[in-house]
Amino acid sequence: MEHHSVVSDVAETLARRIACGQYAPGDLMPSVRTVASEFEVNRATAALILGRLATMGFVDARRGKGFVVRDVRLTGGMDMYSRVFELSMGDHDVTIACFEDIIEVEQSILTSALLAFTESAPIDAVPGLEERIAGLETIARSEPADLTEFLEAETDLVRTLLTATGNTVHLAIFNSIARILLEVPEATRAVFAVSPDVHVIVWRALCSVWARGAEPSKSEFSLFDDLLAMYHRNVVAEFERQILGPQAADAATA
Repeated sequence: MEHHSVVSDVAETLARRIACGQYAPGDLMPSVRTVASEFEVNRATAALILGRLATMGFVDARRGKGFVVRDVRLTGGMDMYSRVFELSMGDHDVTIACFEDIIEVEQSILTSALLAFTESAPIDAVPGLEERIAGLETIARSEPADLTEFLEAETDLVRTLLTATGNTVHLAIFNSIARILLEVPEATRAVFAVSPDVHVIVWRALCSVWARGAEPSKSEFSLFDDLLAMYHRNVVAEFERQILGPQAADAATA
């Protein structure tokens, strides 16, 4: 195995341990000597491995002390959080907790985007909106529906709404979330615990409100909130089933 690959692979193994909580925030990482012994590399390579871990943002180098584990969930950005999520796939509890956080943030951004668009942006601010939704419907009716293709198209539509309302901070966060949902197969499948057809129905209902040119009524707001709450519960439950298996997931929620 090439030297570069050894450094990368071992650094990722150690990062995975941090993501799963085997090394807790504030803990001192194993020494250069310990890393060299465990992974059967020389001390120079072990030092490079720990240095790579620091570059990745998982540890801090402390003079005279060694490498200390960072609280990556507290101090890291969305990209770091997505990395923790991917690395924690071997630890079910951590993975599910991360996913629930990610979906909660996604729903918060989506709600803000839809409300902001309703209040400030004319429907013609999104060129070809009806055609895009018709495209979603075409994908949804395919047999079998390509979930990744649908999610990519729906994600692009949400990006357009965020751009139309000028919310670039939410757009940046949403892009990181979209990458997670698209790159982790279990996450992609979980998003469609509520079928693609239902997604299309919601988009068409929103279009009707936007075309009307008036703010949604209280009953429409209430229905939308209920739909998002149902979506959140179903998606998280489906992700648990994807990770734990149907029987284990049902037992965990019983």
